[in-house]
Amino acid sequence: MRKFWTRTLVVCLMSMATLAVAGVWAQQESPTPTNPPDEGAPPSSSGRAGRGGNVENRLEMMSKQLNLTDAQKEKIRPLLKHEMERMREIRNNTSLSQAEARQRMATVRRNTREHIAEVLTPEQKKQWREMQQERRGGGPEGGQGGPGTSGPNTPPPPQNPPNPN
Repeated sequence: MRKFWTRTLVVCLMSMATLAVAGVWAQQESPTPTNPPDEGAPPSSSGRAGRGGNVENRLEMMSKQLNLTDAQKEKIRPLLKHEMERMREIRNNTSLSQAEARQRMATVRRNTREHIAEVLTPEQKKQWREMQQERRGGGPEGGQGGPGTSGPNTPPPPQNPPNPN
């Protein structure tokens, strides 16, 4: 009976070792990510896929939800591009603390929202605010990064997006 358990233990240990080696080997076989991000897409922050994505995907989603005209799309596209570029700059700025980077990103998002709102009709603005509140859990400005989060040591806000007009 002892031989049986010894063999069973050896088989289990060998199986686990084989799986561990196979995992390391598979990781070495594909050093690149299996789903590389779209060119021009900012890395997703905080895991929210709906917020990230490339400019055209975001514009298309907004267009469907708000029934944007072609003229509105052409005004909003550069705003989204500018936001994406600023976010990338902030993420790549290693001299910023995590809190500073978060604050700057919130400012960029807020500025972009304000500029986009200038392009929308009153009805679209109302619908857009409702969509944002639902996405953020019903708060008036959402969770982090809303008004009142800046303090005396807050870094200067990043540049505003270009004016759509």
